Amino acid sequence: MQTLHNFGDDITNMQASSAPLIERPPEKCRKIRGHIELFEGELLAKVMQEFTGVCEAIRNMERVIGRQHEVLLELCNAVENHGM
Repeated sequence: MQTLHNFGDDITNMQASSAPLIERPPEKCRKIRGHIELFEGELLAKVMQEFTGVCEAIRNMERVIGRQHEVLLELCNAVENHGM
């Protein structure tokens, strides 16, 4: 059994759920779909831009880590060759 709730103005949830659904005219649906598609396209472009930035940052970190590896290897070789 459904519990009745009062929504004010003497309208219960039973009466509110029996109200007919309001359909949007087809031209409104096309406008809404167009805005959603535009938003999805803009969102995808922003995500791709962020992804490209992250990839560039990763490549920079790889270069820095590679250089640090070279420097540490040279230091280790120097210590090994000079008996420190």
